[in-house]
Amino acid sequence: MWVSFAALALAPAASAQQPLDAVAVDVAATIVKSLRGSSPGVHVVVGDFAEQGGKSTLLGVTLADDFSAALSKHAEGFHVIDRVNVTTISPADLTNPAAARCYGARSGALAVVLGTLDELPDKVVLAVRVQEGRASLLDRSVEIALTDEIKAAEAQRRFNSSKPLWVNPNHPPDLNLEPPQAGTKGYSYPLCLYCPQSEIPDAAARSKFEGTVVLFVTITAEGFPSSITLARGLPCGLSQSAIDNVKLWRFRPAKDPDGKPVAARQLVEVSFHFF
Repeated sequence: MWVSFAALALAPAASAQQPLDAVAVDVAATIVKSLRGSSPGVHVVVGDFAEQGGKSTLLGVTLADDFSAALSKHAEGFHVIDRVNVTTISPADLTNPAAARCYGARSGALAVVLGTLDELPDKVVLAVRVQEGRASLLDRSVEIALTDEIKAAEAQRRFNSSKPLWVNPNHPPDLNLEPPQAGTKGYSYPLCLYCPQSEIPDAAARSKFEGTVVLFVTITAEGFPSSITLARGLPCGLSQSAIDNVKLWRFRPAKDPDGKPVAARQLVEVSFHFF
C-alpha cells in the first residue's frame, strides 16, 4: 500500500492553526477512507513543505510541523510519525518506496504528506492534493496569513537549526565563536586519518535504502570532532548512524594562512550503499 499526499500551502487567516486544522480534518478523512480494508498500523509522515523548485525553507518546515500536529489530533486508525527525525530529509527520499518499508514498520503501509509553498508578502498560498498512486483523492486550496506568531516560530526555528545535534563533552567547541569554514580565506581542509565506514541500520538494510547524509562538523586544532550539525538527512536511521560514526573520526586539523593548526568547520558526506 502506497499513498502520496502533495500539498501546495496557502490562504488568509489570523493564524496558521485554523486553516491547517481544516485541511488536516479533510486529509485525515481521506486517509481513513482510502485505507479501508488495508492492514492495520498505517503510518503517516509529513515531509518538509518546500518552494516550487523543491528547496526546503524554514517557513515550510515550521508550517509542516504545525500541520503534523494538527493531523495528529484527527488521526483515527493511523499513526502520525514524529517529525523530529524527518526534517532535513528530502521529499524524494521520503517518497522512495524503501522509506515506506522503514516508516511503515511491519505493515509496510505509509502515507506521505508533502507541501509546496508560494510565499507572498503577507501570506503563503497553499493548494492541497491527495493522491493514491495516480488517482487524485482530494484537491483543496487555502491561504495562510503570515502572522506575527508564524514569523516568531520561523525565527525560533532559525535559531534552533543553527545548534549542533552533538557536542563532544571532552572537546567542546566555543559555541559563541563561529569557526572558519575549511578551504576558504586561506584555511586548509582537515585530513581524515581514521574514518571507518558507518554501519547500515537494520531498518535500512531490510528496506535496501541507500543514499548520502551530509553533516557540518567542527574539528578542533587537535583533530577531534567537537560538534556535528545535520545538513541533509536520510530516513531509516541512517542520519543517526552517520552522526554516531563521525563522532569517532580523527583528523589532521586544518591550518590557518600562517600554517598553524586551527579549529575549522568542514562539510562531511557519509554514504550508504549496497554492493
